[in-house]
Amino acid sequence: LFRSQQNSAGEGLVEAPLRSLYFGGGTPSLLPTKEFERILDAFRERFGFDEDAEVTVEMDPGTFSEEKAKELARLGVVRASVGVQSLDDEMLRRCGRGHSA
Repeated sequence: LFRSQQNSAGEGLVEAPLRSLYFGGGTPSLLPTKEFERILDAFRERFGFDEDAEVTVEMDPGTFSEEKAKELARLGVVRASVGVQSLDDEMLRRCGRGHSA
């Protein structure tokens, strides 16, 4: 599937370096770093990245570590988006979250 999408990604689009790329929805921080590397390499090869490109990954506090953040930074991720579902520990527990407020 990835190879198929990779081959057709961007057909008909203007060739220009990307200025922004956002990985969001669900929990993309669960994706192994090696997979992020493959995806970013494909975007880099197909479109390129602007010198000041902002690459953002949405992260759930329970799904990443300092090591993972450093690995993503090495790949070019410059921003983490960490949303707050609730500041109530009981509500987080009821929602099945693995972290506390």
